[in-house]
Amino acid sequence: FAASVVVNDKIYVMGGEKAQPWNGLPTVEAYDPATDTWSTKADMITGRKSLAACVVDDMIYVFGGSNAYCSGILSSVEIYDPLMDSWEDRTNMPSILGDPSADLLNGKIYVSGGSIEACPSNPVKTMYEYDPALDPMGIEVIADHIQQMPGEFLLNQNYPNPFNPSTTIWFDLPEPGEVTLKVFTLLGEEVETLISRRMHAGQHQVLWNGGNHSAGIYLIRLEAGGFVQSRKMIVMK
Repeated sequence: FAASVVVNDKIYVMGGEKAQPWNGLPTVEAYDPATDTWSTKADMITGRKSLAACVVDDMIYVFGGSNAYCSGILSSVEIYDPLMDSWEDRTNMPSILGDPSADLLNGKIYVSGGSIEACPSNPVKTMYEYDPALDPMGIEVIADHIQQMPGEFLLNQNYPNPFNPSTTIWFDLPEPGEVTLKVFTLLGEEVETLISRRMHAGQHQVLWNGGNHSAGIYLIRLEAGGFVQSRKMIVMK
């Protein structure tokens, strides 16, 4: 359940599982083959198991995983600097992903596969493209997932629903164009804009964290190419 990568001729092992209650671990250890020694490094911000890890420019990136038995699947991304022995948060993935893979190609990290549920597993065909060079915290840089091209506009029901604090919203675009995705109260008051930009055709998803909002019913509204559709979402506390 741990992940391992090589940086500067040392092997870094991160996360894993602790026996009963089988929670994800934040621990990080480095092994030096030249001296046959292990050293303890700074813990990850969030304990996790079944995570993915990748190295870019001697920096370690970790994606997703879970922090609890049969639950607690994560969308979070963290970066580790071996020289400073420190971790920082990065932009979350649009969806939770447990047990994904991460591969480096042309300076970008491609995070794919995994599951959005545990016990039983619910595998997905998701692929995200992540560009470390464009990631000041808080900016969405993980590309939309790639699946079969949809034939019509569609706003799918968010999952989970009800939720606390986060939910994933899926929508289909049969053609490229300007897209807005907004959250409203039942009275029509705008709560938050999740997307307002041009997007390519395909099946897309975005994560919304309702933790800073009151419990109740909200509307998620998609506008694209003259198409408008809304669905109800229920925030629980």
